[in-house]
Amino acid sequence: MKKTKIRIMNLRRYITALKSIFVFCLIFFPIGKMAIAQTTIWSEDFESYADGDTVALNNNTSNPSPDWSYGPGSVVNKVFGTNPISGNLSFYHRQGTSTWHTETIDISMYSNVSISLKLNELTCEQGDKIETFYILDSGTPVEFGDGNGDGDFDNSTNTIYNLNGNTLVLSIVTTSEALDDKHKFDDILIQGILNVYGVDVVTACDTFTWINGITYTTSNNFATDTLTSAAGGDSVVTLNLTILYSTNGVDVVTACDTFTWIDGITYTTSNNIATYILTNEAGCDSVVSLNLTINTVNPDVTQSGETLTSNEDNGTYQWLNCPDMSHVFGATNQSFTASINGDYAVIVTAGECTDTSSCFPITTFGNPENVFGDELGIFQNPTKGKFSVDLGRIYPYAEISIMDIYGRVVYSLSVRNEQTFELTLDKPAGIYTLMVVAGDRKTLVKLIKE
Repeated sequence: MKKTKIRIMNLRRYITALKSIFVFCLIFFPIGKMAIAQTTIWSEDFESYADGDTVALNNNTSNPSPDWSYGPGSVVNKVFGTNPISGNLSFYHRQGTSTWHTETIDISMYSNVSISLKLNELTCEQGDKIETFYILDSGTPVEFGDGNGDGDFDNSTNTIYNLNGNTLVLSIVTTSEALDDKHKFDDILIQGILNVYGVDVVTACDTFTWINGITYTTSNNFATDTLTSAAGGDSVVTLNLTILYSTNGVDVVTACDTFTWIDGITYTTSNNIATYILTNEAGCDSVVSLNLTINTVNPDVTQSGETLTSNEDNGTYQWLNCPDMSHVFGATNQSFTASINGDYAVIVTAGECTDTSSCFPITTFGNPENVFGDELGIFQNPTKGKFSVDLGRIYPYAEISIMDIYGRVVYSLSVRNEQTFELTLDKPAGIYTLMVVAGDRKTLVKLIKE
């Protein structure tokens, strides 16, 4: 059976290219050292205020910018002040405990997200610390990085790698025991590998097996498969599949003798196994099965003297005069007995089939003159209806038949050991044929009814 697949978007080459590139990377960049392109998702450089937000005022103790939310802490926390550690404009914290949260960062388009930020201090006593946390998808804060807790964290960098989710919040908690303790965090960089998204638009007939190995039998626009992009990130492909369906039908045909089907084959017998495949309106297979009944009619005729009999037992009949093929009026039985010499045929109809036999000659009748000679006498011919026949002598058996002009027998009589007898022709006026058979004698005589 034919399968039809229409590719609206040539994404298959794209997917193949992704796989090829990924294999290339595996060959030339060993796992753990693969060169992966990172994209900056979010960053903050307080000293240059490089994220483009409106610059906060010096010595501001409120929220530092729209990117951050400020938790409880000492009023001597300085935001965007002249940092005594670096001498530049940046965030610093002097005493007490303060909690800072970034805005909610959308990382749904990225994979293998990393966080990096620098920590510094001017003085550090027992209990001083900077703690860094990340929160994925509004979950529980998770602490990360070196340099957290008591001790010297001068010029430390806290990092975390391979985070995956939809949203990310960076939380920073600073703690100082003395008023003159000064802590700083800056140069925050959040990066990730940008995922690639694509749609594989497919139209198929009946079934379709996708790159995920699943065979689909119905339309589908939500299946996805994740490959590896050239940059080392996810390449997420969504299937947009339309399944169209093949159709089946039966061509029921009754034919006479032979039938030539759409497959070009001429069948002479009934058939219910032949099939042929077309294309339906959806562009899929349209499988047509043939249910053929071949009917036949037997046009052969058996001849016995003047009697012709059709060999078709289950039909209707019309006997004909040859060669003009005119109907013999009233001759519609399976058998026909001719009354005069001539050529005869029959039209036979069986069911929806009709056929005509060959012409058969009847030559058994001699000269229609009176072969009985003067012995045969017919009195009152023309007749009004009653007339008599004199055979000239007594015959052990004699048969008299009267036929109309169409050859139909309209009257018959058999007599034994008689010479003279009377007949009555109760038929319309016209010309009839009187046939007399007695012993070895047979003759035809024209009889006129007035």
